[in-house]
Amino acid sequence: MRTTENTTPLKATHPGSIILDELTANDLTQSDLAKQIGYKKSQLNEIIKGKRSINADLAVLLEKALGVDAEYWLEVQKNYDLDNARVRLNKQKRLEALEKWKMIKDQIPVSFFKKEKVISGDPVKDNDTIKDIYGIQNFEELIIVNTNPVYARFRKSTKLQVNPINVIGWVKLVQFKGGQLNVADFDYKRKDELITELKNIIVRNSDTLNRTKQVLSDFGIKLIYQRKGEKTPIDGITFWSNGSPAIGMTLRHKRLDNFVFTLFHELGHIYEHLINNSEAEFVDLYQPGERK
Repeated sequence: MRTTENTTPLKATHPGSIILDELTANDLTQSDLAKQIGYKKSQLNEIIKGKRSINADLAVLLEKALGVDAEYWLEVQKNYDLDNARVRLNKQKRLEALEKWKMIKDQIPVSFFKKEKVISGDPVKDNDTIKDIYGIQNFEELIIVNTNPVYARFRKSTKLQVNPINVIGWVKLVQFKGGQLNVADFDYKRKDELITELKNIIVRNSDTLNRTKQVLSDFGIKLIYQRKGEKTPIDGITFWSNGSPAIGMTLRHKRLDNFVFTLFHELGHIYEHLINNSEAEFVDLYQPGERK
């Protein structure tokens, strides 16, 4: 006998299909069984096709005719009813999810998020993921995020190919990943000590990315490496993340000099500006004319 699980099948199984199996196993025709239980053949056929349900009276008759417990038939019917309800509910949820996805897909960098395996292509799952990444409760807030004056300069550049949706999506993904990191307490007075540690790492230039991230974590600064998408001319970002300063870097050049320049530029934002402004956020774009 099947057990009730909190899962939703693609299609519910009606007990009528089991009756059909029992007829085959017992070498009976529908006419034979209909006569035994006192039903019209047409009535039994409707049950087998799933157009009628099995009630307690019929379950007892099937028990006598087929040797299968009445409780089993009622259990199968109950599971069918529950599964069918879940299937209907899931279809409704999917329709609602598709409507919401249609509303937001032009407001997020879909291709970039797919490439980074942030979204799966299933709107039922992806809608919640987008809410988490953008830190919103409903999708009306997504419009507000994308029209935030903080990001207005992304729309004004005439020398850079900038897609504001892609840039904001990158920023929000970095901030989301930063929120998942835990670091030591930050003490801005240890700046010189941190700089010394970083210089030692740079001189050795061995496992530089990982060692830099660990040292910054030890000094209370989060570091997130995140590739950029198309028309996202970003080197780095500096922001507050759950009370800790954080840096996001694209690593667009696989060169030590570019890494060092961007890292110390972002650290400059932290020690010169961020520590005096708990709401500050600095996004650094390429310099116009610079090789991308």
